[in-house]
Amino acid sequence: TLQILLLLLLAAEKRRIDFVDAISPQCSVLEQIEALELLGSAFACREHGICNLEKSFEYFYRALKLRCEHNLPKIQRLSTVEVFDNRQECQTIDELEELRLNDDHMYTEALLVRERLLGPTNTKYCRSLRFCGALLADNAQHNRGVDFWLYELSLRRQYSLSIDINDLRQWASVFSDIICKSISIPIVAWQTIITVIFEELEHNAKNFDYNLHTLLFLITIVSQIVSKSIISHDDHKIFYRHIRIIVQRHYVTQTYGSSLLHLSLNNHTSANDYFIDSICKYPCLHTARLILQCGADVNAIDAIRNTPLHIFVSNSTIVDDTIIQYLCNAGAHLDYVNALGETPIDVAKNSNIKQFLKSRTKLNLKCLCARLIQKNSIFFHGKIANSLINFIEKH
Repeated sequence: TLQILLLLLLAAEKRRIDFVDAISPQCSVLEQIEALELLGSAFACREHGICNLEKSFEYFYRALKLRCEHNLPKIQRLSTVEVFDNRQECQTIDELEELRLNDDHMYTEALLVRERLLGPTNTKYCRSLRFCGALLADNAQHNRGVDFWLYELSLRRQYSLSIDINDLRQWASVFSDIICKSISIPIVAWQTIITVIFEELEHNAKNFDYNLHTLLFLITIVSQIVSKSIISHDDHKIFYRHIRIIVQRHYVTQTYGSSLLHLSLNNHTSANDYFIDSICKYPCLHTARLILQCGADVNAIDAIRNTPLHIFVSNSTIVDDTIIQYLCNAGAHLDYVNALGETPIDVAKNSNIKQFLKSRTKLNLKCLCARLIQKNSIFFHGKIANSLINFIEKH
């Protein structure tokens, strides 16, 4: 029955050899074969426990022997996949014997078996792909690990499966690890993840802020690469083109209305991830500069009308004025007020920074007029151009 078959496959997936042996006699020969194959794949996949390729070989061998005895060949894939080195599953015991001394080929065989038996949309199979990629990255085979993650992600997109926000965040983590080891990031992988995050931001309002922070971390990683000039001119153009598109979407957090520029200058911005936090430290001049170079509004306001400059100078741990100088040179207004009527000078915690801001404050006639209108509560809506209304409100 179907219930017995499900129990058999579950036992195989859990490496319960005793249950597999007990249930198998009640199933067909083909069902017994597939249970042995699934059992063999489970022993190769480390998310199920310690990897035991000898056990994996043993059960693959038994399954192939039964297939040969009962003339039940495997159904081959219609096309091969590059991440599996374009391999097909073994059809004979001789082919299996050739894999025995090659661990990588045994892992590939196990994943091919799992895809055939569980299906490309199966959660357990997708988890096996991600786990394999993570192990490769941990063993300094970053590009190979990224290939497995990209394949898993392509399956999710192809079959419209949900994408876990933590899986997307892990991309920022592995990219950070790659940067720490002075290895170049695969540009195709970065482009793919940016595209997926775009899609998630457009359609997944529930986790919007989390995904927006992931996007920020990916931008910061790029800013570190650009600052070190370790990429080609073509890759440089690709990064900038994507970030311009990001900036043009004017994303802000749902909680505080913070733009990417606000977040990049906020000392509370953190991933709580060892690898990401080792690269993405905020406030970050490189990130802010990259975002501004790609067209961000230096005077954007959040939910309580704080500009990025408000956010930055309110940090009491500032040690120099480099970022402030850059913001000022980019056109930051020192006299813009937040919802409490405070200018950046008013919210500055550091006395030296406060003095520096005062030295940079040079009000022009336009700003003086705007402040006068606000100070005297002069009604101006409907009487002036819309482009001026926002300017006056910021004063």
